[in-house]
Amino acid sequence: MTTPPIKRSLCLKRAFGLKSAAAWLVAGLVLAAGIAGCGGGGSTDSSSSSNGSGNGSAGSGSNTVPKRFDYPNVLDASFGKNGTVSVTTGFADTVRPLGFQTRDFFVDRLGRIVAVGIRTSAAVSEVWVYRMLADGTPDPSCGIGGWGSFTSYGAGPQKIVQLPDGRYILGGAFSSTVAAAVAAVTESCALDRSFGINGIATVPASAVMATSSTVNALAVDAIGRILATFDGGGSGRLLVSRFLPSGAADTSFGTSGVAAVTPTDGTSAVGTYAIAVRPDGRILVATRGYYTSTIGYSAGFAQLLSTGAIDASFGSAGFVSVKPIPNLVATPKSMVLLSDGSAIQGGLTQPETYSANGTLVDAYWLKVDANGRPDTRFGNSGLLIWNAGPQGTNGQNNVEAMTVFGPNGDQFASCQYWMNSSAPPLLGIATIASEQSIVQWRATSTGELLTQYADGGTGWLPRDNDPTSEQKNHCIGLKVGKDSKLLALLELGIVNTASTPMFAVARIK
Repeated sequence: MTTPPIKRSLCLKRAFGLKSAAAWLVAGLVLAAGIAGCGGGGSTDSSSSSNGSGNGSAGSGSNTVPKRFDYPNVLDASFGKNGTVSVTTGFADTVRPLGFQTRDFFVDRLGRIVAVGIRTSAAVSEVWVYRMLADGTPDPSCGIGGWGSFTSYGAGPQKIVQLPDGRYILGGAFSSTVAAAVAAVTESCALDRSFGINGIATVPASAVMATSSTVNALAVDAIGRILATFDGGGSGRLLVSRFLPSGAADTSFGTSGVAAVTPTDGTSAVGTYAIAVRPDGRILVATRGYYTSTIGYSAGFAQLLSTGAIDASFGSAGFVSVKPIPNLVATPKSMVLLSDGSAIQGGLTQPETYSANGTLVDAYWLKVDANGRPDTRFGNSGLLIWNAGPQGTNGQNNVEAMTVFGPNGDQFASCQYWMNSSAPPLLGIATIASEQSIVQWRATSTGELLTQYADGGTGWLPRDNDPTSEQKNHCIGLKVGKDSKLLALLELGIVNTASTPMFAVARIK
């Protein structure tokens, strides 16, 4: 499926790099008061932890180490072409390599599928919004043939959410000052110039805020206020900004609209990666705790009151940190908030760094209860590591996105991808470095794989059902459609020509 031409733009995709880490120098897993270590059963001895292939300690089943394409295809063939709708740029000329970036997507209040990204040219950048109907066809009510766009002078959007009045809110960087900001887009996919200043609201400057480069997570509360987390430069603080639906800073929140909180969990600094608002207005943030370059990064959460003050009743004075022992670092990528108040975050965790052979990267999930205590039923004292990626030192298997599903919210799905440069020839064709995306179904209570789905709870998300075309197939989003079926956003790699697909949406049966 192709799309008509449109004027759009960008800047290079922001990368969240992992710093090298040599070893954990501190033995304890959980810094929240009263929580036991990673080995389970109250032990803080990392030697008792297991990072072997399979399902870790969650569930009774074990996984082999499948190679590329060994998992069954789980696409819904009635959607698009064999389960996917591939979208091209529609340009008649050659597209600048790396000039198109797909960043995020979601399902709006009418069940339409909305993707957002940015295109860069030699001179300017342009944010694009693309909307398709629930059946995967372009929505003509969005811009021109499904495409809307506006000029950007920054790195563009990272996330998209929707206000109760229907407008879309994009979070990222949109100005030449490289400041974190949010933008508003109407449901007709045009920039809402009544929002903020000419459609853009920049995170307010504040004495408590260090230089910020981009918004990296968004949420909307029950009355339409916009919550945004952003980079803190060298401040080391948890930074959250709140805007009114008009785009004005909400001065009742924090200091001049910005909450800046120093970590209380023993970490030297904290980064924010995902955000959710509880029904009572409290704000939960998925965090990564920084120690030193020789110790590593922890996974964790922090919670604010609706005023922007730290919620001291949560975790240990508002924070909880969990070291991914025996691994070295953890980076959150997604978070789901459950109906009982508990939360699960997923991301990548790094066992070690190889200077010559690349990086081994595992998937992890961390669950805490409503009070910020790691759930001991889930993995090892709240943390589950899964390293069943392909064999070889270049294998990667990390969580990019998650969503809760099921009538009672008792199941969650996550999509991961493998980077495999050591795959054997497929169908007689030599393979090169390529990405394979998979989806997993797990129980929200224990993290156990739900074996009634696919092959023991894991399935493959191919591109157009053609294994030989798999040069890049990177799942960057996972949502539930109006029909309760899962939808995955697949980034397809470098765009060189107008006919090169830049992203695809897959529907999972």
